[in-house]
Amino acid sequence: MSWNKEGSVNLMQVSNTVIGVGTKWANPLIGVCTGQMLILKTANTIEICEIASVQSDTQLMLASQYSRASKTGVSYEWGSSIANI
Repeated sequence: MSWNKEGSVNLMQVSNTVIGVGTKWANPLIGVCTGQMLILKTANTIEICEIASVQSDTQLMLASQYSRASKTGVSYEWGSSIANI
């Protein structure tokens, strides 16, 4: 398994959309897929969300709405068991 954490994300309260900054999620060599965990890391919390779909290099959809306050510049990670070729 490899962990990926390139760029940062912006999250809006009561939204399924995640906006990436400096991300390349649609690149098949990166390996972001439906059903993977998106781990959000802020100063005081770690949150785990499920990825529902990849819309573009800079946009993901979550399986459920983000219920916490809107945030920008959030560090994130996601794990992939897909080998990068």
